[in-house]
Amino acid sequence: MSSRLKLPLLWALLLFAPMTPAASGSPHIIEFRSDLWPGATVREAPLRTVHFYTTGAEALKDDCLKQSSNEVAAFYGNAAGGLKFGARCGTLFVLVHDTLHPTMSDAARRFIGVHETFHIAAQIWGGPAPSVLIYGVRPKVSPRADKFFADLANALNSRAGKGDLQVDVDIAREYQSLSPDDRATVDYFSALEWPAEYYAFKAMASERPDWNMKSYLAVREEIGNEPSYRAAVAAGLELDGRLGSGTWEERVFKGDSMFTLLARLGSVNLDKVDLIQVTDYPLSF
Repeated sequence: MSSRLKLPLLWALLLFAPMTPAASGSPHIIEFRSDLWPGATVREAPLRTVHFYTTGAEALKDDCLKQSSNEVAAFYGNAAGGLKFGARCGTLFVLVHDTLHPTMSDAARRFIGVHETFHIAAQIWGGPAPSVLIYGVRPKVSPRADKFFADLANALNSRAGKGDLQVDVDIAREYQSLSPDDRATVDYFSALEWPAEYYAFKAMASERPDWNMKSYLAVREEIGNEPSYRAAVAAGLELDGRLGSGTWEERVFKGDSMFTLLARLGSVNLDKVDLIQVTDYPLSF
């Protein structure tokens, strides 16, 4: 099911008036690549560029943000940390509070930037997006749900896309045995976070010849080694192996989550994801 939404503010968006964008070639500039996720659309071509910053000092070197120095300083001065999305100069912005990961590697910072680029460029600006992006509250992963994600990743990684029907059935049955709250947690991550995580995995592989699963796990360890995220890459590789890369990605913009696609391999049909199309995205005050 899909609905349309007009929303003036989105996840406490930073909105800035037009100025000159940062120079191309900056390590803080990330281009959304629709070739890595067929079916993803961006409503206006210039807004495929995302400027990503993890410190106020970095952000304020960007000409687009200089006249909003008070807002930038307030965000980075807030000890609570967090994440802000915004748009200005025909450019999308992602600001991440560096106090969350002050010593992370360049690879980990890049991975976060690419992951968040999928959220803002493909889901928010492109869409349609899972409704939990707007209306949902990020669930706390219970020990039972955490075990499910870990078991899922292990089962999928162990067979590497070879297609064992019994494993498909077991995965679907384990999901159905979860409590309603735990199933909602799986639904949340598989609809919203898994596509962004797997997109980032593929984007890093396209940028770095030595990128592999070991590289990913090292980066994920730095960021936070939650099975709820690690399961995304296992699921993506499984879907690529079973359905073919480039054949299933569009379905996540048509009401499937990556988990509903997995469940269908085990002949279990789950409810589709509720989608919304965000319109009238504001570009200035």
